[in-house]
Amino acid sequence: MKRLLVLAVCGLLSVGAMASDSVKEGVYIGSNGKKINLSSFEDEGIYYYTLAGLHGVSSDILYLESTETDKLKQNSKNIFTEPENAYTEEASNCQMQIEFIGNKLYLKSYDGCSKTDKLFIGQYVYSKKSSEIPSKYWGKWSKDNSCGDDSVFIDKTNFSPDGLRTYGIFSTEKVSDDTVILDGYTIDEGAVTNEQSKFIFGKDGIAVNISYQDENQYYTYGKCQ
Repeated sequence: MKRLLVLAVCGLLSVGAMASDSVKEGVYIGSNGKKINLSSFEDEGIYYYTLAGLHGVSSDILYLESTETDKLKQNSKNIFTEPENAYTEEASNCQMQIEFIGNKLYLKSYDGCSKTDKLFIGQYVYSKKSSEIPSKYWGKWSKDNSCGDDSVFIDKTNFSPDGLRTYGIFSTEKVSDDTVILDGYTIDEGAVTNEQSKFIFGKDGIAVNISYQDENQYYTYGKCQ
């Protein structure tokens, strides 16, 4: 009996160690309003990581990628690379070292990075509040009630303000009981764009304004059932 209890306790400790060994994905907050969003997806046993950064003072953007054969682990040092950008003629050779210790992320310049890239060097702390959009805002809306793939939506970690592009989250700002601003980023052929989208919630639908539009220009969508 004692042997069984010992084995059970060891098993629980092993599971706990495995859980604590994994790296938190989501938003990390640094100095000067800097934010980093770390996310990944898995395909046929390969893990594809993306790191998007926003500088709160200069509004500069950082985007790095890494391909791994296993999930990133705590106390590990990993090299992320800036991908080719279809919208610029200059080839980037920037590589950055990222280290994960507890709930902190350390970003260091490794090789070939520009002055703008190096603005993001430093320590970041994981923020669950910034990483997750509150569930009361989740939903799906459509112009013609088709509610297909081109619908406006908000979920736990992503949103689409126009039904065309999906944005990862940097932060959520509550303006009033029925209005929220989501600050996010979208990726297009290696180029990252930062936009803020204002959502006004009504009983039967939603009105949306995106920061690159006129501040008074809103598009309305009906709520999907």
